[in-house]
Amino acid sequence: PVIDPDDVCVVAQALPAYLRKRLIQQRIAFVVPYTQIYLPSVGMELRSRSDRELPTSVERYSPATQVVLIHGLLGRMSKPVTPLELSNLLGYSAMTMSRALNELEASEVGKIERVGRERLIFFPEDRKILWEKAFSRLRSPVSKNERVFLRDVQGGKLLPAGMTALSRYSMLAEPFHPEFAVSQALWKEMQMAGIETIPVEDEGSCLMQIWRYDPRILVVEERVDPFSLYLSLRDEADERVEMALEKMMEHYL
Repeated sequence: PVIDPDDVCVVAQALPAYLRKRLIQQRIAFVVPYTQIYLPSVGMELRSRSDRELPTSVERYSPATQVVLIHGLLGRMSKPVTPLELSNLLGYSAMTMSRALNELEASEVGKIERVGRERLIFFPEDRKILWEKAFSRLRSPVSKNERVFLRDVQGGKLLPAGMTALSRYSMLAEPFHPEFAVSQALWKEMQMAGIETIPVEDEGSCLMQIWRYDPRILVVEERVDPFSLYLSLRDEADERVEMALEKMMEHYL
């Protein structure tokens, strides 16, 4: 039987220009999802993938985007990587990593390349330049603080954070009450196990920082990474803390 062109619609991931032209001449409808559409009775829109609008810029990066950026600042991305590769490296879903690339692309931080349908990211900038470009969109990783007795968390997989971590990055003395960072998931496990929180500093207590992302993803020598540490303490008014932070950052930038 003869096929009526009006009953046909070609759907393809990509169509070369010469084939698009032939289909239009024959008045055969076609669709390339998200980029090109031709419907004889309605009209057409033809644009290349490079014509797509950039994702909307955000004032603050999501926790996952901040992790990707710090992962790069730590020098752990030696080549361009895809969202799936980042997913395997950092423990997030590929969709979450794709959204992270959207945020970085929109803020023009890092370099996004397209190879076929894949996007790849890398950070060609000097670390200091990259840090300065992204700084206004970064925030403290700490979502809240809880005080508990040290005896209740000893033996756990806790990372030194706050002033405890800074003392290990600098010449500052360790605080009398140690500080640790845990992920929200680990804190929930502790709560389910019945950990007791206390309202004020007490002998034998410690401070638990509950982070927006898992601090172990970016761990440096069994302590929280210096970039997250800086962000968690940047509002401290103590001049000694400010000097120690700046000295630490000089080493990593």
